[in-house]
Amino acid sequence: MKRRVAVVGLGVVSALGHGRPAFESGLRLCRAGLSGGVFTVYPRLTNSGETKLGVVPGPRERSGSPGLDSFARFALEAAREAIAEAGVASLPHFQERAAVILGTASGGEDAREEAWERVSARQSKPHPLTVVRVMANAAVGAVCMAFGLRGPAYTISTACASSSHAIGQAYQMVRSGAVDYAVTGGSEGLPGHTQFCAWQQMRVLADGPCRPFAEERSGITLAEGAAVLVLESLLEAQARGTHIYAELTGFSMGSDGGADWLNADPDGMLRCMKDALEDAATGADELSYINAHATGTLRGDAAEAEAIRRLLDGARVMVSSTKALHGHTLGATGALEAAATILGLEGGWVPGMPTAAPDRSLGLDLVWQQPGTAPASLRGPVALSNSFGFGGLNAALVFRRI
Repeated sequence: MKRRVAVVGLGVVSALGHGRPAFESGLRLCRAGLSGGVFTVYPRLTNSGETKLGVVPGPRERSGSPGLDSFARFALEAAREAIAEAGVASLPHFQERAAVILGTASGGEDAREEAWERVSARQSKPHPLTVVRVMANAAVGAVCMAFGLRGPAYTISTACASSSHAIGQAYQMVRSGAVDYAVTGGSEGLPGHTQFCAWQQMRVLADGPCRPFAEERSGITLAEGAAVLVLESLLEAQARGTHIYAELTGFSMGSDGGADWLNADPDGMLRCMKDALEDAATGADELSYINAHATGTLRGDAAEAEAIRRLLDGARVMVSSTKALHGHTLGATGALEAAATILGLEGGWVPGMPTAAPDRSLGLDLVWQQPGTAPASLRGPVALSNSFGFGGLNAALVFRRI
């Protein structure tokens, strides 16, 4: 018998600030982590002790986590918050019956760049723990070691769908009874210099603020951060009287199966959304909100808008992309957007996008919000969160308010 699955903990590190309260406040007030067209920069220290500009100040180091790459430290910080909120760390079987499944697209970018600089520029040796810092599974290892977790643990790396795939597979494991708890989500550091130059060569980076679904949209704003959810059987969560943010009711993943690495196929997007709703035993007419993957590119936003229109078939459903507020965190973006969707569902509000001229040709019920004002009210208890990665890798998650 399939178990119902509850979200009982949330932890966030993002451009909107450290911690779930700061993240939620930024979403509610539509306060983008943007300044002058780029994410507000704060100095933070890399493993080599040099200052690097990032979109968030690096989480403080804690005992047991020296020298971790930024992406792993972000994950560990978010996991600490989520596990503390969930109140599961002291439960008798948590260490043996919890899975840790996290997503990342690039892994240890800081460590990779530092090693290159040492070897190529300084003609010296890399740090002896470089291999550990670079590993995509370093975040999973850090969380397992911090809490003594001995259940299934692995990393998923599927471009921008990474953390949504991680959450979905964790959901399936809790639902099936393979585990009783799951610590899941994703994290990402800023691209290193080499990778950033590669992004520039693709000509998809915004020349101003990120404006998904807007007439003047011009591309992606790269960012960094992490979001971690703690999942548990709904009945068990209710029995122990813990706070429940929402129920995770559906998940789907699939591939476009096409020949285009960069431009998503509306057919693949549509199939993924439909399958997630079917998994949730929910019709499109029950949806009240869609947190779109929309990154602010002309073709990508238009393709997703087409898929959403076909899914809704004339129904009125509010749509926004919270990348306008926290930026595109690549492998972590699905987790951040899932967290935003869950917080809105619980509070009965919809994350808006900073006021801009909408692209009316897209035919969506877009949610625009004046920064600093109260968000729009949610129309119902069901929401969908989309993630679509390069290579045509798709994911969709369905949440329901309890």
